[in-house]
Amino acid sequence: MIINIDKDSLFTIFDAEQFDQIGQNVQIMAPSMVDYHLGTLANFSEDDIYINRSNIQQSLSLNDYTLHIDYSDNIYMEYQKRDDYYETSSLW
Repeated sequence: MIINIDKDSLFTIFDAEQFDQIGQNVQIMAPSMVDYHLGTLANFSEDDIYINRSNIQQSLSLNDYTLHIDYSDNIYMEYQKRDDYYETSSLW
């Protein structure tokens, strides 16, 4: 699934001024915090969109998420949608 991310929100969460700084700032964060913040951004997204991969300027892989920035400074996040429903078998 690919969604469009608000650049200002992403930069505020990861205390960055440019896309390059996100990768540096993520290195000092706990992986669970990175997943939490990116998952929160994904939950507030609208619909799956199409991205023209020939317009991608730079990509950044963060655990289960990949951030892309295009030449128009739009930021996209690509991830696999997970179901939060876990079925466990009964003991009885």
